[in-house]
Amino acid sequence: MANETAGIVGESMGYVRELFGSFATKAVVVVTIILVGFIVGRIAGRVLHRALEEIEINRIVEKGTDLAIDLAGILATTVSGIVYFMTVVAALNYLGITPLIVNIISVAAIVLFVVAAVLSFKDFLPNVMAGISVIANRTVNTGDRISVGNTTGTVKNVSLTHTEVVSPSGDVYVIPNASLVRMVVRRRRGSQRRGKG
Repeated sequence: MANETAGIVGESMGYVRELFGSFATKAVVVVTIILVGFIVGRIAGRVLHRALEEIEINRIVEKGTDLAIDLAGILATTVSGIVYFMTVVAALNYLGITPLIVNIISVAAIVLFVVAAVLSFKDFLPNVMAGISVIANRTVNTGDRISVGNTTGTVKNVSLTHTEVVSPSGDVYVIPNASLVRMVVRRRRGSQRRGKG
């Protein structure tokens, strides 16, 4: 009886050592995969950001579209995020739990992307819609002398997102179009008051 008990305990201990050894090895490999992947993702994002800044991608986009967005930052963050995601998938694949977890992570990533997109466009879309209204209704035109709130000057540019006004002292004011359509605009060119108060 004592020999059987000793044999069972010995087998159990061997099983525990094998299980723990396997778990410890897997844990070390998974942590290594995640650390290396996150370092590579961060470096890739920084290198891409520097390269895009070097070619002045933000200035090119702003000049071509009249939209001031940080495209270099957006693309660098996206590349880093993709590398991070692939790192987590590789770690989970090593553990053998990829299909279910990847589906859950994919859904979470899509939800986060949609939320981030909605939050990033929360000011952009109202300004574009207001810009369409300003341009279509000719609320203000380039060259008009206007007063909006505490700002008085000559309209330099009307874009989809904002209107630039140059004051008599030469200061340039950028007025978001969403603000412009909510305020009373006084045009000085024989025009009547326009806008919403």
